[in-house]
Amino acid sequence: MNKEIEKGHVGGSFSDFLKEQGTYEETTQQAVKRVIAHQLQL
Repeated sequence: MNKEIEKGHVGGSFSDFLKEQGTYEETTQQAVKRVIAHQLQL
């Protein structure tokens, strides 16, 4: 059995997927905004 499958890692990272789709920058910016908004509410 493949070592990656044994460890539960199949395929690339989510970041790689977003880069392939051309949405990495936009998605990252939105995530940062949501984290900041959440922290301001605490």
